[in-house]
Amino acid sequence: MKKIISILTTLVMIFAIETTIFADSSVTYLEKTYDNEKVNTTVSSISSYKLVSSADEVWGEENQDTWYVLDSDVTLDSRPVVL
Repeated sequence: MKKIISILTTLVMIFAIETTIFADSSVTYLEKTYDNEKVNTTVSSISSYKLVSSADEVWGEENQDTWYVLDSDVTLDSRPVVL
């Protein structure tokens, strides 16, 4: 029985390490909501997003939610059009 528990524990640890290594594509953020009494904070993440670049002139697509993420300093020469 101890051997089975040891093997299961090892497999869980390997899975956790692989998940951490391959989880680079998601971005974590703090989501704030208000319930008429207080502000609640929840840690959330997204895996579908676009990286902001200085060449971006238009952000978003009509009738769709689009997330934009910065991974370095970006200078925008003009204000992007937000759809």
